[in-house]
Amino acid sequence: MKLFITLLLSAILFTLTNCETNSHSNNFRDEFTEGSPEPEIEKSPEELRAELKASEENSPEKYLSCGEVRMSPQQVQTRSAGLFHDAEYEPDGAIFRGTINSSATLGRFKDPKIKILFYSRTNTLIEEQSYVIYEYIEPRSTTSFSFKTESYPQAYENFRVQLVGASVAE
Repeated sequence: MKLFITLLLSAILFTLTNCETNSHSNNFRDEFTEGSPEPEIEKSPEELRAELKASEENSPEKYLSCGEVRMSPQQVQTRSAGLFHDAEYEPDGAIFRGTINSSATLGRFKDPKIKILFYSRTNTLIEEQSYVIYEYIEPRSTTSFSFKTESYPQAYENFRVQLVGASVAE
C-alpha cells in the first residue's frame, strides 16, 4: 500500500510540475512575440537584383581577379651579325598577357586597373607599374588582355600582378 501511495504522489507531483513549466513557457513565448518588431516585407525579385548589382558595383575588387599573367621580354637588334661578331640586342620592354575573371552575378565593369610589382631575388620590391586595360568585363566571364611595357627593371627575379580596381560599366 505504501508503494501505491508513493507512486500516486509521484505521478501527481510530476503532472503538476509539467503543467507549471508549460504555462511558464507559453507566457514567455507570448511576451516575446508581443514585443518583437513586425517581420520585414518580402522584396520583389527586381529589388533583390538591384541590391545585388549595387553591392557588386560598390566593390569590384571582390568580384574581379587576375588569372595567370605571363611576361615575354622583348629585344631589339642593335647590330647585325657579321663575319667576326655576333648580332647584338638590347631590351625593348616586355609584353604581358593574361586574363581577368569576373565572379559577379550582375555587375558589369570596364577599364580594370592592374598593378605589376617587380621583386628582387631577396623578395624586395624593386618597382611597381600601373596599367589600365580598356575592356569591358561582363558578369561571370573571363576576358583576355595583352599590353606592352616600355621598360622593366633588369634586376627583377619575379613579379606579381594585383587588380587594383575597375569602373562601373553603364
